[in-house]
Amino acid sequence: MKEIKGYVFIPHFIHRNFRPLFGPLGENEIPQENESRSYSNIITNELTLFSSSQETKVSAQEYFTYFTPEKISKIECARIEMMVADSFNEFSYFEDKNNLIMITNPTRDFKQHGLYGPITNIACAHGVLPYQNLYLNGFTAFNIQNSSGKNGLNHYERALYAVREANRQGQLPATIAQFSIKIFKKKII
Repeated sequence: MKEIKGYVFIPHFIHRNFRPLFGPLGENEIPQENESRSYSNIITNELTLFSSSQETKVSAQEYFTYFTPEKISKIECARIEMMVADSFNEFSYFEDKNNLIMITNPTRDFKQHGLYGPITNIACAHGVLPYQNLYLNGFTAFNIQNSSGKNGLNHYERALYAVREANRQGQLPATIAQFSIKIFKKKII
């Protein structure tokens, strides 16, 4: 079991229902030539989070300098906590836990993580897959409130079903995690 705790910033793009989570540059990430950025999307930086809220705010301000106000309406800062299963043998730990997500792991062909919860916006759903990217579903996890009676499955069974379908349909290795996000700075810009 792996515990991940830290901070991210979340830009809100105008005219797009997409809220990526940014942390620091990953160990293997190198900025492009003439670029000195200190942040990266957490799905590409091995789920690395900022260690302090101050570092998060500084990187968020830096991020904003690359965009015009016409493209971003605001940037928020948040604290994230995740408890991530390292193997299928650890999945049973989550049976009585709330706020579960599925995390897909990088492969040779798909080089980034994916963070998924229940479908909350049918317009952004991926065909028949029983899950939706957290960036598109408002960071909603599988929980008791949104899972009671859906297809006869509880929230743990829905998260497990999402893992099985990512394995079967997407050919992606996946795991389950307990996920918490708390916005602490509503607007930076």
